[in-house]
Amino acid sequence: MTDTAEIKRGLRRELRARRRGLDAITQRRHGLLVTQHVARTRWFRAARTVALYLASDGEVDTMPLIRRCRALGKQVFLPRISPRRRMEFARYRRGDRLRRGCFGILEPSPGAPAIPARQLDLVLVPLVGYTDSGDRLGMGGGFYDRCFAGLQRPALVGLAHSCQRVEALPEDSWDVRLAGVITETGATGRPFGKHRMD
Repeated sequence: MTDTAEIKRGLRRELRARRRGLDAITQRRHGLLVTQHVARTRWFRAARTVALYLASDGEVDTMPLIRRCRALGKQVFLPRISPRRRMEFARYRRGDRLRRGCFGILEPSPGAPAIPARQLDLVLVPLVGYTDSGDRLGMGGGFYDRCFAGLQRPALVGLAHSCQRVEALPEDSWDVRLAGVITETGATGRPFGKHRMD
């Protein structure tokens, strides 16, 4: 019988190919549309500290959203993998130099100040796949799951292309559920759990 890990590996291959298959014009358009949809949410309007990511491998481009945060005076934080292989969120200001981390992804330098995860107001997370009930398939490292395990806040909201939606995902006991998912078509389904979106 195929186990959960094998199913997830197969889905990752398929869904990563889908998002990488979007051409540059579509990618840019989706990044702008997702920014507009995120900016309308109650989560974003109320947030002062916002964690995002820098897109790679076909993920939704967050640079328009980072610019929107700065224009509104919100503090931006990016994930950084510590030497002990734990994810933390470091402040990202205009003009800050970034470096390639252990996975080849740009991240803040070791000297950039970090914030405890529970002090973030909103975390906009990348994903490989999602369901309408808030299940998230990540890249398989478990960094977000470990970082936010057991925390009541902040709200974790997935950013995705609508082509990354699936009907169901196999679940592991450590998977952290999303408060919502936003794609180029808008908010997917309803907010999940106790969080309100509007």
